[in-house]
Amino acid sequence: MEIGLRTMDVEGAEEEFLSRFQDALWLLAILRKVKELQAKNIPITDVLIKEGSPPFFGVLKNFYPVIVKHKDHVIKPSRDQILRFVEEYLKGTDQDVEILREKISLDFSILFYGKGNLRINFSRDANGLVLNIRVLDFVIPQMQDVSYPQMYENFIRSLITKSKITIEGREVESGSVKHGGLILHAGPTGSGKTTSLFAELNYFTTNTSGLIITYENPIEYRFLSEPKVRQIEIFTHLQPKYIYYHFLRNSPMVGMIAEVKTKEEFIQVLDLASRGHLVLTTIHANNALESVYMFISTIGREYLPMFLSTVRAVVCHKLVLSRSSRIVPLYEVLIPDDVIKKKIEEVEFKSLENFLYSDKGAPREVFYSFNDCMEERVAQGVLSIAEKERLRAGGG
Repeated sequence: MEIGLRTMDVEGAEEEFLSRFQDALWLLAILRKVKELQAKNIPITDVLIKEGSPPFFGVLKNFYPVIVKHKDHVIKPSRDQILRFVEEYLKGTDQDVEILREKISLDFSILFYGKGNLRINFSRDANGLVLNIRVLDFVIPQMQDVSYPQMYENFIRSLITKSKITIEGREVESGSVKHGGLILHAGPTGSGKTTSLFAELNYFTTNTSGLIITYENPIEYRFLSEPKVRQIEIFTHLQPKYIYYHFLRNSPMVGMIAEVKTKEEFIQVLDLASRGHLVLTTIHANNALESVYMFISTIGREYLPMFLSTVRAVVCHKLVLSRSSRIVPLYEVLIPDDVIKKKIEEVEFKSLENFLYSDKGAPREVFYSFNDCMEERVAQGVLSIAEKERLRAGGG
């Protein structure tokens, strides 16, 4: 759902929101408070709303109660208010309100001008109804916004070739991805995978001429003025079982499947990536070696040759909070070369672990560890030496 995109005016967007959600002034007040705190450089990333309670504002999985008032009245959303908000949302879509009787959990998103891109989960717990809102930026990030290591930026740029073609007597520049393959993004929930991944997609959108398709649940960042980008919301626009055939029929240059969990989904992205498409996807894993091991153990050794011929890069994500309350992204990047692929092929994971982490045998253009990234953040002045040592010791 989009709010305020026609007027691109904050007051107009708020009026449109209240016209669609007539009993949601309480939620608007909470979102205003989020923007107020963000303007003071408090990096609010989430809002937790439980019926009968003040909201909790989250910063990297740490939640704090915040008193939000409207006309001196402390906001504590009731069960009816939360339920009416979700029902009004469903009435604005092609989904039946009766779905609430069947669904224990419901995911949806609202692109709200002036407030952000709101990724919302509605659910129930022992104490009642709950809204968990992830607050993303309204604007899709650029590559430079996510502070990728230079070696990975160089890798992404190397995937694109430029050429000149003539259309109706006019010479135009064309960009294409040279080879297909799989880029695997890994990290726990809330580690910045989505933001970084969309920075990549934004780069491919700007620098190539091919079709780009995303399969998401729900759609998060929105490409509003890019006709060659198709964003498919799973369950709303397409059932999961049809993703494979839809992808092949549309033949995108770049495709993104938001998350894979099952063996069938792992094999599906591998299959698509082996057919000349560049496929980006995400899994939950903590580092590059764990990501590779998880993928191989899930698909089985019979698919190992396909994995080795298809995988282009593994990117692992972490977000940490500095003492100055700044969210700092950390990355680990593996771009497998022949030496690393040979160790994977022979299932020498202990040897590979030593090679990457202890012996530091891989060149920087092949492997960039979380420790390398922390050293670089210290050099950049965004982390102190004490913060780096605390993080290396597992202090979060």
